[in-house]
Amino acid sequence: MTIPFRRSILALLAVAVFAAIGWALLHHRDDSLATWRGHVGVVRSLAHSHDGRHIASAADDGNIVVWDAIAGTKRQVISAHSKPIRGMTFSPDDRSLASASDDGDVKIWDVETGTETVAFHDHTKSAECVAFSGDGRYLVSGGADKLVRIWNIADRKLLQTLKGHTKHVHAILAAPTGNSFASGCSDGTIKIWELPSGRALGGMKVTGGHISALAYTPDGKTLIAGGSGTGIKLFDTTTKTMRPEWTGPIGRTMNLALSDDGRKLASVHEDGLVRIWDIATGNVLATLEGHRGSVTCVTFTSDGQRIASGAADGTVKLWAAGP
Repeated sequence: MTIPFRRSILALLAVAVFAAIGWALLHHRDDSLATWRGHVGVVRSLAHSHDGRHIASAADDGNIVVWDAIAGTKRQVISAHSKPIRGMTFSPDDRSLASASDDGDVKIWDVETGTETVAFHDHTKSAECVAFSGDGRYLVSGGADKLVRIWNIADRKLLQTLKGHTKHVHAILAAPTGNSFASGCSDGTIKIWELPSGRALGGMKVTGGHISALAYTPDGKTLIAGGSGTGIKLFDTTTKTMRPEWTGPIGRTMNLALSDDGRKLASVHEDGLVRIWDIATGNVLATLEGHRGSVTCVTFTSDGQRIASGAADGTVKLWAAGP
């Protein structure tokens, strides 16, 4: 084979490859209503304010972006941490945001000004999840040090350091009723704790292991969990028993979010899709496509009409949640 002929073949192959890439880009399905770009790196956490005004996103760049939930414009860009942010949530009064990071810090931020108001440095490894108590008085976090911590926000004191998990604590969620919260771990356990005492109230071991996401129904009677494996798991908090799980996609469930009215669940997965489930039946109502790569976090807007998701492609996308 002559050199000119080889060059011709290589040139034709290059043209074919670029043509295929161009076709894929042009024909990439995108069901989203809008795409917001404000981060460099994976978007790890999303939260919506209860008053409907804001959606906040946090990412591997260590920044928190507070978005206008309607216009999609940036209200605040907070240089929050020196390493990726793993978890973030609004306070019950929407005036503050809490964040947990690979730098081991858990911090609280003023939403309007973007200033740091409180910083806790007790985690010895990555802090991976964070939640406010329902009354906003306490902050709870979990991390790679296998521990769960409870702080009193007003006096900035560490109240409890809770042992019980044997691996990374990936999910923390306050119950919508009563004074308790749940924690989920990569050892496959879910534990329920009393606030602020930290007294253990029970828990469960999930077959298949690794819990990465938790969601409560509004009445607090059902705790929904996702992680490794192929299903969405449901735990009856009254009887302390498992309900039949919902069959999901193969691969890890990265995050879960429940609409404020409790009618729909959104789940995101390694397969790059966003799924909307009917809480009453466990059926998938919609499967949404648009991100490139794994989808890592999800939240509903406060009115339940839209869903926001963040992904490894560095974007936040808005979707219609359906009727």
